[in-house]
Amino acid sequence: MNKRLLYFVLLFSSITDAQTLTQQNEPSIGETMTMYECNSTFSNYSSINGTGVVWDFSTLHGASGNPTKIISVLQPDVSDYSPATKMTNIPNFISSYWGSTSTDRTSYGFKFRETSIGDVIVKFNVDQEKLMNYNFAVTNNITDAYSGKCFNSTLTSLQGSDCTGTILSSIDGQGSLILAGPTTFSNVIRHKVVETTNTTFNYLTQIVTAVITRTQYDYYNTGGTNKLPIFSHITIDISASFSKSISLILSSVNPINVGLNEVEKGDFSVYPNPTQGNVTLTGDFSENASAVVLDQTGRKVAFLERVENGSLIDLSEIEKGIYFVVITNDGIESTKTIVSQ
Repeated sequence: MNKRLLYFVLLFSSITDAQTLTQQNEPSIGETMTMYECNSTFSNYSSINGTGVVWDFSTLHGASGNPTKIISVLQPDVSDYSPATKMTNIPNFISSYWGSTSTDRTSYGFKFRETSIGDVIVKFNVDQEKLMNYNFAVTNNITDAYSGKCFNSTLTSLQGSDCTGTILSSIDGQGSLILAGPTTFSNVIRHKVVETTNTTFNYLTQIVTAVITRTQYDYYNTGGTNKLPIFSHITIDISASFSKSISLILSSVNPINVGLNEVEKGDFSVYPNPTQGNVTLTGDFSENASAVVLDQTGRKVAFLERVENGSLIDLSEIEKGIYFVVITNDGIESTKTIVSQ
């Protein structure tokens, strides 16, 4: 079947079979899904929405080493997220705490890990966040405000900081999803979340205003037996005196393999950490790779125009505190946190 005819068939089948999310579509505690990590720079297809659409990820490549993550639904592991009854966990990335009734689904917060600033914990313990009103179908959307506390293992005080925010949750598309193979799912709806949290990170005498924006697309196969997403595209942006962005794309179908020997250009190490002087950079660096060291205000305190495996940066003259080592390598910017003692 040629590609144009395939698209016509997919569009027709999607239009004739409207899908919704209800409490009966929710995953149960103990449900899992093995997902393949993919190239995180691939488009999120934000402009492909509506009824009878086709999302084509058939050319998406896997991340180096073909890593997998097992998404699971568990009982909440932290009492501070009460009265959440479920936790959706993506290992070493994000855990979301939620609960539901027959009429809606509510979020009680989330926590995620960013390598340069540590664990970020957001609790909607003052005003919870409404995720969905059931039945939730294509073109349905909900906007809700929430508030609570934000904690960070590196930058925030033990008391945490107040946080407020808004969420826009919608079923923005219904149609067919094409993954590698090609493997086609024809009864798919896409749940989109744009969540903006305003908070502050308290560090010593500084108060750093921050905005955490999570943009997440979850694709559900309403004709399948597993009720977890079969495809997810998640981006978390932190905007403050420093900027961070982390993305994760997960596919239930093994994507195109890029080869086990390919090394991610964004990966590097810095040691010793903590340090009282020189630090060493190790990694697979391109010919035009450079490094800069920034303080908490974003001020440049050190710079290395050309980085090689084993390059040294002299930090013996800087004040004690937390700094960010930023490597630009083949256009990819990666950050590590380092402590000067």
